[in-house]
Amino acid sequence: MSARPALRHLVSLALLGLVALIGVLQLPPFNLIALKLADLNFALHDATPNSEVVLVTVDEKSVNRYGRWPWDRRILAHGLERLEGASVVVLDMVLSEPTTVEADTALAEQIVAMDNVICGFFFRNEASEGLYPGAREVLRDSSLERVDLNHTPLPGGPYLELNTLPLLESCAANAAFSTVLDDDALTRRYPLALNFYGELYPSLGVQALRFHLNRDLSMSDAEGELVARLGEQRLPAGDLGLMRLNFYPRKSYREIPFVDLAEGRVPADQIDGKIVILGISEAGVTDLRASPLGNTPGPLMHYTFIANVLDGAFIKQIPWLDGLALLLLGLLPLLARALSEGVLRRSIIYVTVAVAFVLIGKLAYLFFGLWLEMFYPLLALLVLAIYNETDAYRRSEEENRFITEAFSSYVSPQLLKVISGKPKALSLGGEERNVTLLFSDIRSFTTISEGLDSTRLVQLLNTYFDPLTRVILDNGGMLDKYIGDAIMAIFNAPVDLPNHPTAAARSALEMIRTVERLNHQLEREGLPAINIGVGLNSGGAVVGNMGSSLRFNYTAIGDTVNLASRLEGQTKNYRCRIIVSEFTAERLDDEFLLRRLDKVKVKGKNQAVRIYELMENTERNQQLKDRFKPGLELFDAGDFDSAEAIFRDCAEAFSDPTSEIFIDKCREAKEVSV
Repeated sequence: MSARPALRHLVSLALLGLVALIGVLQLPPFNLIALKLADLNFALHDATPNSEVVLVTVDEKSVNRYGRWPWDRRILAHGLERLEGASVVVLDMVLSEPTTVEADTALAEQIVAMDNVICGFFFRNEASEGLYPGAREVLRDSSLERVDLNHTPLPGGPYLELNTLPLLESCAANAAFSTVLDDDALTRRYPLALNFYGELYPSLGVQALRFHLNRDLSMSDAEGELVARLGEQRLPAGDLGLMRLNFYPRKSYREIPFVDLAEGRVPADQIDGKIVILGISEAGVTDLRASPLGNTPGPLMHYTFIANVLDGAFIKQIPWLDGLALLLLGLLPLLARALSEGVLRRSIIYVTVAVAFVLIGKLAYLFFGLWLEMFYPLLALLVLAIYNETDAYRRSEEENRFITEAFSSYVSPQLLKVISGKPKALSLGGEERNVTLLFSDIRSFTTISEGLDSTRLVQLLNTYFDPLTRVILDNGGMLDKYIGDAIMAIFNAPVDLPNHPTAAARSALEMIRTVERLNHQLEREGLPAINIGVGLNSGGAVVGNMGSSLRFNYTAIGDTVNLASRLEGQTKNYRCRIIVSEFTAERLDDEFLLRRLDKVKVKGKNQAVRIYELMENTERNQQLKDRFKPGLELFDAGDFDSAEAIFRDCAEAFSDPTSEIFIDKCREAKEVSV
């Protein structure tokens, strides 16, 4: 692995570790977002709370009937009479101030008579005075005993808000109804027990279940984690004795207005044998808690906890599964970048995986009660994707700059744009491609160079190279190199060029025309006129960066290249300007005029190759081709006298130097045959 990918992988792992650390430490504002995202699960929850739990509420209807809260306590006593068939009655309220003796006595006597009423108290951080005399002794009767905590701190507070002593003493048991807020001030977790100066008191929901099920709560952290059980049933208490509430749809909670209960409009079967929570839901009384369901009456927190335990509808979290999800989503950008080069394709992968992960998480919650942490794996995916795509973009820009610098003088701007979009095609190494090679050379260059000083020679070459290179580039070719006075060009590399033999043939013809126009300029500048020969061949070749990562040299090698170079040399022997191989000729259409010349065995080739002259498609050249063809057929048949006559006619009628070459060939053949 090269240094750059290794560094990118190390940075990716560092970012992944940072996201994991943020998740472990639950740092804001990330934790707030994670909590909000998790709350979306409850929008999918369609279960109904356990039917053994009922909520009797001091609601707007009841307040309209009995007046603003607090009411005369004899009204509460009358309502409690209707609950004598309940298994447990939970008072989710604190009556801390005495009223009239008659009212307070009536309520206390009703509570004592029922012997199943659990009263509540809550913790305060500040208070003007401590506990009143006798309160501590009464509370101790409700404290937990089967608790063995050595390391786990439980929530609590320094002060308590209690019912009046007569009410406190009349209750069958007392319990705390304080709740714990998350970082965004929402209630999502329910304390099993709370600490008051070393004494642990059950929460209101736990105390109600202890009475209803006749089971005790035990807690221990001796096993390295907090283990809480209600009888034999294990409760998912988390690290601090806080159980995550699995909220039901708001409308699914069974609520009975207090006024309906007190006035006898509630059938006994809705009360008998059930856990009845008596609490306040009227907004004006302010017993509202912010929860994932919105502003929620405080009693619904106890209702939800009790129903979760009775239903066994616990939210289950598996830490190692959350860690695995974070690891897999975090490493996805690295894998996607290794497998796919397109940013659009990678983006589709990211979105698809993210959506699939969210769907899996929701289905796991709905069907198995499994709570997958959504936010931090998605955050890891987002952070790593941004980093890797930014790095990929930066890398692409560097490659594009490198390509632009390396190829700007060798290919057309249009082709350069295409190459820039495929930088991997230019990596060190070669690939087999079907290409067309073009070689051109200045005739008698040695003689020309001997007659010019170095300055004038460079001027001549620059005047020659510039327009001919432009012809190649304009036809989609790539200038491979200048070899002295020669030009080597490749068509169909490094990017695809449809019908590359045609493009190369057009370039060759245009180069000849360009040289003819160029000679007028050279004459004006006092430079000698030039003539060129061009060779074309098509076939397979290995193309690519044949140099090193330090010296970029994109070229082609193979027999196809060698044959094209040899064909350019053959233009001297046949005194023509452009020679193409049979492999190129067979791929050219009627746009081009080809005159078959010969079959030659060039150096490095075992088989003879048929060659053709590529000519301007004019009427004169067409006539020349037509008159030359019979002579070539007679030559091939061994009738050298008849062939020579035709070639001589072509030479005289068209001033064709190639025909003169074949006249000589006829004479040589006749001498050999004598």
